[in-house]
Amino acid sequence: MKYENELSLPYYLDQSDDHLMKQIKLPHDGVIVIEGVFLQRKEWRGFFDYLVYLDCPRDKRFHRENEETQKNITKFKNRYWMAEEYYLNTESPEKKADMVLKG
Repeated sequence: MKYENELSLPYYLDQSDDHLMKQIKLPHDGVIVIEGVFLQRKEWRGFFDYLVYLDCPRDKRFHRENEETQKNITKFKNRYWMAEEYYLNTESPEKKADMVLKG
């Protein structure tokens, strides 16, 4: 496979709650799927050709977490869910997506 570009991206390390930068080689042709929350922030929007938003209830997403992670619900309440609420209210990702899927 011929590679066109390299991209340096931060990876989240859940065990240590830290980040690590990794070099990613982008193929010349292909489809690249990037999954994650907060991708529709103004800083990122210009990098995407097409955005799919998965509208899935918080409780359903939380129950997909492993048992050990679910024990740390305080971290979700005080960190992740507060950031998620802010993002949903300020960015309106469901309205700005090219496609919305119900989960």
